[in-house]
Amino acid sequence: IENWDLGTTGNGDPDGADTLLNNFSGFMNKTKACKARETGCLPSVTYKALNGDDDTYIDGNKKSSRLKLSDGTIITFYIYHNNCNGVWGKGKALENVCAGINVDINGNSKPNQYGIDFFSFLLTKYGVVPMGTSEQTSMFTFNNYCRDKSIGVVSKMGANGGGCAAWVIYNENMDYLRCDDLSWDDKHKCN
Repeated sequence: IENWDLGTTGNGDPDGADTLLNNFSGFMNKTKACKARETGCLPSVTYKALNGDDDTYIDGNKKSSRLKLSDGTIITFYIYHNNCNGVWGKGKALENVCAGINVDINGNSKPNQYGIDFFSFLLTKYGVVPMGTSEQTSMFTFNNYCRDKSIGVVSKMGANGGGCAAWVIYNENMDYLRCDDLSWDDKHKCN
């Protein structure tokens, strides 16, 4: 990926997002592909943070390219670091972050809420990493953007619930919706 043309402006480069769209879309059963600057391609949806706050930024984001798959899933691509040099945590992958991938598992159907039907991933030089792993130390960590519901929408960056994908994948539950004392170190389920 570091040899792909991910744009020149770094964070939020629409041309880089379109490169990701082009490189990934051929491997997916898609019904629609939308370039970053394209408007009206997919219906506008207001996403919510885990605390219920509206995230109005994602609706009109002209910096993300989007795919709609045949099962209704919507995938968005967003460039964080066009040189794949973003450091978001510990370990080889999290020290070489390139972009973000958001997945709305049921498309336009409700609840359209981070951490419930909308999950975020990092695209790195070494593969895809779900947001909120125990090794992630910046932006959308599990502790601050999944377990702690007091934070709502972070202007132009996403919302609470953005750090839940790793928890769901590795612990196979969404218990963070029911209790606030979960931990990567010891407690993985509500009692």
